[in-house]
Amino acid sequence: MKQQIPWPRVLVEGLVIIASILAAFGIEAGWDSREERMRRGALMDDLGTELVRNRDDLSTTLVAQRLRVERIGILLGELTEGAVGLAPDSVRALQASLIGITNYDPSLGILDLLIQSGDLALLEQRDLRARLAGLSSVAEDYLSNQDHLVQIYLTPEGILGTGSIFFDASDVVPGDRTLTTATAEVRVTTAKFLTFDRILTQLMIGQGEELLAEFEALRSLMAQR
Repeated sequence: MKQQIPWPRVLVEGLVIIASILAAFGIEAGWDSREERMRRGALMDDLGTELVRNRDDLSTTLVAQRLRVERIGILLGELTEGAVGLAPDSVRALQASLIGITNYDPSLGILDLLIQSGDLALLEQRDLRARLAGLSSVAEDYLSNQDHLVQIYLTPEGILGTGSIFFDASDVVPGDRTLTTATAEVRVTTAKFLTFDRILTQLMIGQGEELLAEFEALRSLMAQR
């Protein structure tokens, strides 16, 4: 006698097998998706920390640059006929404070990693995604502009041939003498150079404030995600 195939049971067992396979795929996909979200979330948290660090470092740089402008103004005032007459030690301290230059180098390693990995494209906020994508070029432009301004008046070939007199007057003011007791020629020349220094530092401050505003805007957008 021919045995009859239990089609209902076969069908049920087949459906169970298919459902098990689909469930396994679903669990694996869900797990992968969860891990992906966690990894991306961790990177975004790291990016937030990176932006805060850059913002704080830039803020510190801007404070130093604004202080430089203020000190240049005081020293220039002492090189005029209407000088208030600061003590020699105070003048020398002002001169010493202008040696060197305070600059800032943006550090955006986490952002570069997000861009290179393609994870940045997965962000749902279009505005945040676009601004983060453009931040690297904004930061590069800022650094390039800062370096250019430094080179203008740090090198002998710079504009007006200013050389390094902005930061070290030892070649024209020997020993412990101050600019306020130097010759009239040295005083006039130094006043011109310091005026130029102040203008360039103010330009650097303006660029820094624009980048700082971008950091602040990005932090605000990230807080909304």
